Amino acid sequence: MDQHSYDLDGNPTLPTKRQFADIGDSISKQHRATNTPFNREAWQRAFVRWTVSTNQSLRQAVKKAHFKLLTYQNPRVNDIIPYSHNTARS
Repeated sequence: MDQHSYDLDGNPTLPTKRQFADIGDSISKQHRATNTPFNREAWQRAFVRWTVSTNQSLRQAVKKAHFKLLTYQNPRVNDIIPYSHNTARS
């Protein structure tokens, strides 16, 4: 029941709000992300997982606006984002 946002009596529960980390944690995470080698295969698996789990159309997954979002401040993914729905499918 809890997994589906209901308590044991069947009443809906409110979703919990995201907790914000303190600034030190945020800086530390950013530093690790900047200094960690990019894992191309893991990124591609995550892209496929997102596309499938959110039921995205393959045409939507390769839209220019989505490309801009994914590459914003992360140019390492420029050459691995599929440009065609056929590439995304394969």
